Amino acid sequence: PRGESHADDLAYRLAYEKAKYFAEKDPDAIVIGSDQVAWRERLHLHHIDLQSYVAICKQQYDVIISNPPFFENQLRSAESKRMQAFHDDSLSKADLAAAIVRLLDDHGKAYMLYPTSEWTNWEKAVQDAGLHIAEELHIYPNTRKAHNRIVGTIVKYPVAAKRITPFYIRNAANEYDAAFVT
Repeated sequence: PRGESHADDLAYRLAYEKAKYFAEKDPDAIVIGSDQVAWRERLHLHHIDLQSYVAICKQQYDVIISNPPFFENQLRSAESKRMQAFHDDSLSKADLAAAIVRLLDDHGKAYMLYPTSEWTNWEKAVQDAGLHIAEELHIYPNTRKAHNRIVGTIVKYPVAAKRITPFYIRNAANEYDAAFVT
């Protein structure tokens, strides 16, 4: 992988190969260094909250990737930037699902990362918006612990059966799993 993780690698490939648009409310959250020229030349960065972006955007996308703020009433921080990054006070799950309805093309896929503890609330928002979960990637820290994150594949069209796939970061020997490393 080029990045620190599979997510970094995926983001790099998507940005480099398909370069599109990126909306982020906090300008300080987007830092693209001089060594990342390909990112700067190919991404269109919008320092704007998602609700405002949805209101002005005239197009739809075939892929949407998000690691949204996810906690509702827990782990509050006195630091405002940390609160904004982790808490959905200004971007509810319902708003995010509505944004997907508006921004995702009919055959596209949206990938959302949530902690397992927030997944049921996200599923409800998805269903209420008329969307469907095609796949869940259950992320386990190791083989002895329960999964603590889920990456869901969200689509507009009905799916016959949701696929659930386990993904382990560390194996039984507590080493990085081969799938995680590659």
